[in-house]
Amino acid sequence: MSTMTPFQIEKAIEQDIITNRFPAGSRLPAERNLASQYSVNRVTVRAAIACLVSRGLVENKQGSGNIVKNAFEHAGPKVLHSLLRDADNQQKISIAKDVLHVRRNLARTIMENLPSSADWSSDVLLAIAELQRLATMGGTVEEIAAADIAVLRKLICETKSLALSLFINPLFNCLEYFPELVQSLYRAPKQNVFAYQNLLLWGQSETREVGVVISLMEATDADTLLDLKERLAA
Repeated sequence: MSTMTPFQIEKAIEQDIITNRFPAGSRLPAERNLASQYSVNRVTVRAAIACLVSRGLVENKQGSGNIVKNAFEHAGPKVLHSLLRDADNQQKISIAKDVLHVRRNLARTIMENLPSSADWSSDVLLAIAELQRLATMGGTVEEIAAADIAVLRKLICETKSLALSLFINPLFNCLEYFPELVQSLYRAPKQNVFAYQNLLLWGQSETREVGVVISLMEATDADTLLDLKERLAA
């Protein structure tokens, strides 16, 4: 018997769905056949399929078996892991461009809902201070990324929007599966700190022009994509 876990089998089947080996509308092989293919018991296969069903990649139809669904219509951002695994550099750049675009739009919505920074809780300032500490002390990219996400979560809390709190999670999941993009995003962490310090000033201004901030983000994202291209080509 194999030592493959339900998660490993789930990812293997997911890969076959993304690459169209199991096209949308087709039926997955019977549990006993999958168990034989992966040298595991049927309980392990059943657990893997249950996870695929919960994620919207597979539908269990009474009398028809496990039917593959269109991943691009029903699945969430976790599928990016499989997409990126087989993507060439040009495809990775295209995915990164889209992720950054979504990130800017979410940032716009967050800023439109933020109160004056004079009313922000001390939690925001503490989170920014921790990011600054890591940037100054030479924290790892993983530590910097986690600290940056912590700041963003605190800012979302200031909007009092439960919906934004949920919408931002898929974006964070995308970054989890795209380490090259994370490296490019946080290549100069002191710039990330500087951006938040400017956001504090922006939050105190009377005009609070969101478009100006988004334009700056667009310029920074363009530099991030250039850095990513260099990393992927190296």
